[in-house]
Amino acid sequence: MNRRHLAVIHYGFFAGPHNRAQRLCRPLSKRGWDSVVLIPNDDGSAAARFAENKIPTRIERYSRLRDTWDPLTHMRYIGSFRKDIQTIQRVMREEKPDVVLIAGLANPHAAIAAREEGLPVVWQLIDTRLPLLVQEPLMALVRRYAHAVMFNGQMLQKTHTRFGAISCPAFIYYPPVDLDTFVPSVEKRRATRGRLGIPMDAQVVGMVANWNAQKGIEYFVRSAAMIFEKNKDVWFLTVGATYADKHEYGELIQRELDRSGIPAERFIRTGRQNNVEDFYPAMDVKVITSVPLSEGTTTTAIESHACGVPVVATNVGAVAEIVANGQTGFVVPPMQPEAIAQAVLELVDNPGRRAEMGAAARLRATNLFGVERCADVHAEALDAAIRFRDRKNPA
Repeated sequence: MNRRHLAVIHYGFFAGPHNRAQRLCRPLSKRGWDSVVLIPNDDGSAAARFAENKIPTRIERYSRLRDTWDPLTHMRYIGSFRKDIQTIQRVMREEKPDVVLIAGLANPHAAIAAREEGLPVVWQLIDTRLPLLVQEPLMALVRRYAHAVMFNGQMLQKTHTRFGAISCPAFIYYPPVDLDTFVPSVEKRRATRGRLGIPMDAQVVGMVANWNAQKGIEYFVRSAAMIFEKNKDVWFLTVGATYADKHEYGELIQRELDRSGIPAERFIRTGRQNNVEDFYPAMDVKVITSVPLSEGTTTTAIESHACGVPVVATNVGAVAEIVANGQTGFVVPPMQPEAIAQAVLELVDNPGRRAEMGAAARLRATNLFGVERCADVHAEALDAAIRFRDRKNPA
């Protein structure tokens, strides 16, 4: 009989941790681990996506730390902290997991709840978003409560362990990508471009990212303006959700677009798409413009590689562990649209080199970043957490 793990995520919009949970559900089951995902009843697409893909899901009312200076928001978070822990404890008692898997550093509720329920914890550190003054005390909680720690890239391990060594088992993992779904495809390229009205002979520079400040969308627009100034044949494509509660950021991006000089029909915004695997093949170059504020390895770099599309990415988080600079794309400094534009134009203007990098990207994804490899690491971490807990607390 399979054991069970409870994956606790603190936001309802579909993002990296949800993607990992969804893609690993079946591979982990084959390895003896069933999954249940706990998400809050926020507005967002995660619940619908999980239901569509038949991922066992619990939806409960609990809060998260918010990216705001509003003191009332933080007071409400603190005020509900104990109640939220009790909600998560109730779910643990009802679902009876063998291990609790926590996504992210910011919200330690599930670790405290697991401690009170006597459950081992696998704590995943997925980005570098929190300020140092907040990271340090939270890492003290990781060292106290975690029975295994998973870092989303070697750079994240280096960043987070500067506060002190971790005594429990540690694992490096990269986001899982289904190499049978994300593939180079002339058919998808033709079909997607046809739906979007993009000519087959056009050069397309694309981005797959939700529209929030950490993804640096404004730097994509600014670099796009520079690219278009030098090459009027380039089209631009963005795939990703926008957020009603981030309207000011959306207005900022619109102002950037208005002064970019790019005709509206040449900068296509599709919004959220459940079938992003159909959009990568429509691109010639994939761009990641994330800022130092927060990033792990970004799943989209791996997805693009799997589809044989070279990547121009800013050097944040552990992205440089995915994109092999000069081989599968280029890694450039963050928040420098000139550097982004120059690297993109190097690929746009050299189709032979672009094809070579695309082939190398697919090979790199195949060798290093498939779902099965990621599932192996997760299963190993879940097993290790139980062993470490049992050594610390022998019967």
